[in-house]
Amino acid sequence: NGETAIFCHTMAGTLCASFQDYVAVEKHARKVIQLDRKNQIAWEQFEHALYNQERYADMLKEVEALTKELPTARNCYVLAKALAKNQRNDIAETTCLAGLKLDPNEVHCNLGMAALLMMRNGDEAKTLEVARNFLNTARRECRPEAGPTLFIELEYLTAIYQALSGEPSFARLTLERLRIDNPDPSRYDKAL
Repeated sequence: NGETAIFCHTMAGTLCASFQDYVAVEKHARKVIQLDRKNQIAWEQFEHALYNQERYADMLKEVEALTKELPTARNCYVLAKALAKNQRNDIAETTCLAGLKLDPNEVHCNLGMAALLMMRNGDEAKTLEVARNFLNTARRECRPEAGPTLFIELEYLTAIYQALSGEPSFARLTLERLRIDNPDPSRYDKAL
């Protein structure tokens, strides 16, 4: 039965991800995608597996296929992330904006735009104002069912914004708290 196989491979992929066995996650996600090309969870598991294996060129190729198969605002963000990991920030920005045309309130695209803008012209007043607007939209639209990772990303980018806009004390407090709460604090150490 196809539905049973999809369910079993999806659960196996999730379990393998919890053990950080990303080769196995990739294998299970590929099987689900063979059975159901429109399975969003499988595509995201697949992208996550390639990302964690640092196979960014493969990730980009596969995520381009995802956005053709399922052209959603969320998938525009996934593609933008793959583009950024492949040093294509210019196209990543355009891709996030395309996602925001599909859904102006899509949290990931708003966070992606804020991050890309701050990386491009981080301390320019006009850029910071636009980045703040994207962060405010993301904050307004962020829902508990999105999970804690999205809220952590929002806090992290807000701290970066605060540092760039002349509020280093608030940024430092947020980053120190995130570092304490996170099992992999290196990202926050770098920002501090």
